[in-house]
Amino acid sequence: MSRDLTAAGEELSDDVAILTRHQRLLQGFDHWVQIQRGLAQLLRADDIDRAAASCRPGDLAARLNGGPSSSN
Repeated sequence: MSRDLTAAGEELSDDVAILTRHQRLLQGFDHWVQIQRGLAQLLRADDIDRAAASCRPGDLAARLNGGPSSSN
């Protein structure tokens, strides 16, 4: 799923007209892809508490709350 969403975002971003008109929307799309990846990583983990602890502090929480993560 993540690869498909990333590919779609990249394809849309390659079109200058779409990128110019919908930059914020595409940034939001990328934001949701990042959230999806973080949630998928937690769901796949054998030890969810350990996986959650290994996330950069506040990254997933910040993303879910609409704020920037420490990787942005």
